[in-house]
Amino acid sequence: MLRHHTLTVVQYKKSKMKHPKLNILVFAISILTLNSCVLKTDYEELENEKKELKNKLEDVKEELSDISYKYELLIEEKRQAEIEKNKKPYITDKQALGYIKDNFSFYEKDMKYRNVQLRRITDNSFRVSLEECTKKGGFSDNNFFWNSRVRTLTVHSDGKYDF
Repeated sequence: MLRHHTLTVVQYKKSKMKHPKLNILVFAISILTLNSCVLKTDYEELENEKKELKNKLEDVKEELSDISYKYELLIEEKRQAEIEKNKKPYITDKQALGYIKDNFSFYEKDMKYRNVQLRRITDNSFRVSLEECTKKGGFSDNNFFWNSRVRTLTVHSDGKYDF
């Protein structure tokens, strides 16, 4: 067994001599490894640059956080403004009567109305019971020509209304 081992070592040494390219390759790798080492001053410069970059990164992260926070505030303000815009106004009975008067003075000029009764449906909507008659001729003087109607008055947040 000892003899076999001795032969193996001898054979190894002979094979090492037979492959000079392998020897050159090992030598080149060792030289490159030694040459790739960085000088201490260069290393310190790189470390300082790394610290500066980390600090800049932290600053950018803080700025991004501030911008994100401001963006969220703007989104919330926009959402609140949208809620306010779509919010239904509260209309009093007196205001409802004003809208009815406006309707008959502008949109239905040839009609008269009387005996208005209001029933609230929501904050901005009413059922309106009234009697209508045409202004033409002497029809409005005779009760026979007055018609009872129930209509819905809805006032929108922009001040416009449907009747």
